[in-house]
Amino acid sequence: MKKAIFILVSLSCVYVLSEAFTGKSETSSSSLIQDAYLRQLDKFIQECSALNEIAHSTPLTVNPLQEQLLKTRNAYKRIEFLFEYIDQQGARDFINAAPLPKLERKVPELVVLEPKGLQVLDELVFLENISQDEVKKQTKELLSNIKRMRKLHQAYPLNDRHVFEAIRFEIIRITSLGITGFDTPLSGNALPETKIAFQSIADAYTKYADAVENKDTDVNTRIQLALEQGLNQLTSQTDFNTFDRLSFIKNFSIPLYKNVLKAHVALGVENYYEVNNQIKAINFLGEGFFADDFLNPYFYTGLKKENDNALLAELGKTLFFDPILSANNKRACASCHNPNKGFADGVAKSLALDFEGTVDRNAPTVLNAAYADRFFHDLRAENLDLQTEHVFYSNKEFNTDIPEILGKLNSSAAYKERFAQAFGKQQKDAPITKLQLNYAFASYVLSLRGFNSPVDLYLRGESESLSDAAKNGFNLFMGKAACGTCHFAPTFSGLVPPHFNENESEVLGVAENPYDTPSVVDPDGGRATAGILKEETDIYLHSFKTPTVRNIALTAPYMHNGAYKTLKDVMHFYNAGGGAGIGIELDNQTLPTHSLGLTVAEINDLIAFMEALSDTAGLTSVPKSLPRFDNKQWNNRKIGGEY
Repeated sequence: MKKAIFILVSLSCVYVLSEAFTGKSETSSSSLIQDAYLRQLDKFIQECSALNEIAHSTPLTVNPLQEQLLKTRNAYKRIEFLFEYIDQQGARDFINAAPLPKLERKVPELVVLEPKGLQVLDELVFLENISQDEVKKQTKELLSNIKRMRKLHQAYPLNDRHVFEAIRFEIIRITSLGITGFDTPLSGNALPETKIAFQSIADAYTKYADAVENKDTDVNTRIQLALEQGLNQLTSQTDFNTFDRLSFIKNFSIPLYKNVLKAHVALGVENYYEVNNQIKAINFLGEGFFADDFLNPYFYTGLKKENDNALLAELGKTLFFDPILSANNKRACASCHNPNKGFADGVAKSLALDFEGTVDRNAPTVLNAAYADRFFHDLRAENLDLQTEHVFYSNKEFNTDIPEILGKLNSSAAYKERFAQAFGKQQKDAPITKLQLNYAFASYVLSLRGFNSPVDLYLRGESESLSDAAKNGFNLFMGKAACGTCHFAPTFSGLVPPHFNENESEVLGVAENPYDTPSVVDPDGGRATAGILKEETDIYLHSFKTPTVRNIALTAPYMHNGAYKTLKDVMHFYNAGGGAGIGIELDNQTLPTHSLGLTVAEINDLIAFMEALSDTAGLTSVPKSLPRFDNKQWNNRKIGGEY
């Protein structure tokens, strides 16, 4: 009941705000689309009711149940683009949740939420041994939830801006989740469902086609052609393992995403930034999927775009390479994040301060690290500033604290002048503050982003030099090998599309030493032992952040413990079914436990694709010198640290 009241209040607020911003300017196009949407929503409810009826029949007949589930899922795909736009959280919690338990958000206590909805049913109904009790429970809840939510959706004041934004979000969803099979873990119905979702945005755009034609014939032609040919490919290529995802994204997803925005602008429809001042991960005016401007890096940090500048990024780079920040003045951030090694360090676990053993985990790259809502392998830091502080305070890393660091920096006239320049009007004798230190680091980390790998350039049509092996590897990654269902495009990390505001972690069953027999799980408890009280639960035991595979060819060895020496070793681990496939039994493994059935040639192609995701151009420069101090002993410190 509390959830229902919360959703009702939330959507009521959306209605009031929308009316305040847009008045009653809805065009006939959006009204027609809304009317069709509500009819299709009712059809979805009918299919849910039929599914529930079959689930409760005695005896249970499997084939009719499976057929009805597919019909129900297809009915949802017809409305998905608007349903998930209108109520993103409701869709994820009640209608189409990933089949993994999660924690209740924004509550102080530990509350584990069991997954529910269509994806869960996809797993249950297509199992060899079906649990009718669980299926009955799921179908009953699904029907109850959708009936309740129908009233809320009917009240939503859909306008033209919403439709265009919803279409673009659906293009992202189709590209990152639909064609990868994320939504269909067992039924294998990904491509038929994708075709329905693709057709739904084509039908919606049709309502605007004449108006766009009058404003910009070329844009309308490009959209219509991409929609028609995209549907043709989804009709003609029906085999999941051989579907050419690379050409689909290059020829249809990217052009559609770009040109739908142009149509939006051509019609003079208000954009997100004209009616909202809340920053989002998606750059609503960005033209490019797989482009540098697709995501807004400032969403992920306290630093705002208007406060950022080249001098601040350069200052952050200097601090990154300056060992003055460590207790012994010999360790720098670059000690473990070496630009010549993809901003990792090439060892399983970095040396600890003063050579006293090693740190606890493998050093991840900081390239594109800004695109995350939480940091470290165990997700213990909720923002970039806290991530930096953890390093400062760790006795194995810098073994210092913020006051000591600020005391050092404020004793340097050269540093104070650099900060004054970076922050504009500040007087040279004003003390350097913690906030300024955070902003400087954030500015540099935000500058370490790159979406200009050979794969990106090929997809955007800026280059044709991508090997056949890499092309095939891309299709495998996004299809048969199922890599793209955890390493989501275009960041190829656990940053979840289409809103990219939450990081996932996974339980893989990583071995302590993959070269020993028998295999033993690495004892690191991961997210469950990270010190966050509400996450100390079995569902997060041995769970680790899903990192980006961009630049992964540069950052061996691999996994949180650095135990896997090569990408080939990593791929053999995944191909076997993770920990389960090498004899490690974990009740909570989230990685599918079955073999992927990849051949040696396919593994080589996957590696070729990942190697083609490398992009460090313009990102690896090192300061030529470090600011000086009155303490002359400090002026002999080495750029990048001594070890």
